[in-house]
Amino acid sequence: MSINCIDVVSSAMRAVNLSLKNISSITVKELPSIHKKELFAVRILSGDDTFTSIMVLGNKKQSAGVKIVMVVYIANCDIKNLFASLGLNDKSSETELRDACGEFCNILAGSFKTEIVALGLQDIEMSLPRSYYGAIEEYIQMETTFKYTLGISNEDNPLLTLDVFWQNL
Repeated sequence: MSINCIDVVSSAMRAVNLSLKNISSITVKELPSIHKKELFAVRILSGDDTFTSIMVLGNKKQSAGVKIVMVVYIANCDIKNLFASLGLNDKSSETELRDACGEFCNILAGSFKTEIVALGLQDIEMSLPRSYYGAIEEYIQMETTFKYTLGISNEDNPLLTLDVFWQNL
């Protein structure tokens, strides 16, 4: 079964909405800003003040199916918008905020996998999310020509940014 960009981007948006509602009672009322960019390589960059989590999904048989990479970026200045309903704020310790970001990304990864399986891709496995705080530069081996960046906000408060890449094998 082949999937397309609308399937993957819609699945990512549904996974974010479900995860936000579950962990912080936030209901995103705005459509995300979506930007398509042509690529020559999958390169993940983030700044010093950003929490980043990388998730890779693919068929158990790597020679067939699909490979999907979702990268979550949560800027330090947006963490309070994302987790205020959990009682976390500027005065929370860095460890508490990183733990909350990591837990959220784990929930988001599970929701995203569930959404992809609902598209009919039953033989999907996911790597454990790799999470970082601070500047990173990482390349991911895959043949893709585009990435989609989704800016998720609620009531004009930025929450997070997603980059979504996929490759039909």
